[in-house]
Amino acid sequence: MKHGLIRIAACLVRLYYRVFYRVHIVGRHRLWRLKQGPLLVAGNHVSMNDPVLLSAFLSPSIRFMAKEELFRVPGVSWLIRRMGAFPVNRRGVGIGAIRTGLRILEQQGVVGIFPEGTRNRAQGLLPAKPGVGFLAVRTGSVILPVAITLRPRRVFRRNYILIGRPIVVEPNAWADSRALSRQVMAAVDDLLARVPTPDRAWGRGIHARPAPTLSAPLQEESDGQYETGAPDGSG
Repeated sequence: MKHGLIRIAACLVRLYYRVFYRVHIVGRHRLWRLKQGPLLVAGNHVSMNDPVLLSAFLSPSIRFMAKEELFRVPGVSWLIRRMGAFPVNRRGVGIGAIRTGLRILEQQGVVGIFPEGTRNRAQGLLPAKPGVGFLAVRTGSVILPVAITLRPRRVFRRNYILIGRPIVVEPNAWADSRALSRQVMAAVDDLLARVPTPDRAWGRGIHARPAPTLSAPLQEESDGQYETGAPDGSG
């Protein structure tokens, strides 16, 4: 798919989601990070819309890990391959997907990953898989936490894509990549807590680190940090 067609498709997708799901981006000023790899975009996994949604609103250059079953579905396989997705075996270790992710990051690319490992229709977030931490540690990639509130049935209600503060990782600086993965999901959890209660799809779920219950308005300070009214060090 040529670049011109990609831009047209992205515009149509954005129009669709803005009209029917009233998608609003918070943290837009952090999008410049997508032009400086290596970068991992890590978010919660709400529905099958997520890769298309993030590709259209953030960047079509994001290469997403997708479950290998999708690559066997006619039509869907064609689309996701042209989006740059690559398969991951969720039942095994997924060595092939890890190698592909490492290669993309070593080439200064952008990899999209959903650390929960599967779509989550339950209340709260699922525990993080270690993949995002492992990839970041091995390559020294910056991690960009992203939170998604859009659910397919929330038509004509405001939905959000929230972009958090980047997590800078020095190569091999973290001895425990699992702990890093948990910290990434804690950052996503904090982003979800900033969504106004009427627009929140679900409550807080994981407890990777202590954090107060937050429900402050989606408002950003001039330095780009979220204004939450929380105690210092908790945001």
